Amino acid sequence: MRALVTGANGTIGSCVVAKLIERGHQARALVRPASDRSSLEGLEAEVVEGDLCDLEGLKRAAEGCDWIFHLGAARPAKADDHRRFTQVNVGGTKNVAEAALSAGVQRLVFTSSIGVYGFVTQGPINESFPVRPNTHYRSSKADAETVLLKRYKSDGLPAVIARLSSIVGRGAKSWVPFYRAARQRDFRIVGRGDNRIQIGYATDAAECLLRCAETPGVEGEVFNVSGAEPLKVRQYVDIVRSEVGVYGEVGRLPAAPFVLYTHLATLAYRATRREPSRTKHYEVFLADMEFDLSKARERLGFTPTVTTAECVRRTAEYFRNERLL
Repeated sequence: MRALVTGANGTIGSCVVAKLIERGHQARALVRPASDRSSLEGLEAEVVEGDLCDLEGLKRAAEGCDWIFHLGAARPAKADDHRRFTQVNVGGTKNVAEAALSAGVQRLVFTSSIGVYGFVTQGPINESFPVRPNTHYRSSKADAETVLLKRYKSDGLPAVIARLSSIVGRGAKSWVPFYRAARQRDFRIVGRGDNRIQIGYATDAAECLLRCAETPGVEGEVFNVSGAEPLKVRQYVDIVRSEVGVYGEVGRLPAAPFVLYTHLATLAYRATRREPSRTKHYEVFLADMEFDLSKARERLGFTPTVTTAECVRRTAEYFRNERLL
């Protein structure tokens, strides 16, 4: 098989490219002209330059491909303008769908986000949970899902949607501020820390994405993708702090004001489509991020292998090696 991978130089995209090659497939890696390609070094992939907003370029990149893995996106750390999210995450996905239909691919695998469920306080979360995004980025992912599912119903687009939780691995620098904060001796959590967090590792996520492409009869389906087990947030914080060399009891802040603010911010976003500041800032301490992966296990035969605790250890090691801690 020949596969096109958008966002191929990212944390998960580079793992998808590597797994494709390991399985004996041909990988075509789509990257933007000025992007860092170091994660693709040593991989026997065909690297092509392109942009999700360039439909004709995408069609050329998809020519001769059997699969498309669509991981490219504008992300919160890189673009705060909701118009950019709409242009790239929604408009770009429309272009990928057109390119997939033009090339006649057998499967289009789209990486969405667990964030489309919004602020959830009672898990575990399965694929039947209502989609209620509470940020511009999450809304753009939900809208992109709608684009693909409509094209599946109207044109037979063989799309599969994978909703990924927070995924760590080489290049996953978005957690650096949290690890740095946890290193401070006056670090405090919000509430008791009894809510759960479930994080996945890039190699596990890539394995699930390949199974989304390989498994027959799952077109039009949605799958949650995360790590092997949840931890209570206070356990997670303790592991992070031990990995960064800090021990002892962690302080706590009362949860009620932060819960109220997060709920009000969510309501304000849904009513006005304006995103209040720090909408997601406290969710790690307030949301119940445990995910039901039974559908992926039963339909795809996917079982993650890297525990949340091991994700923390590997992430801390990566940050230290990169001198980020």
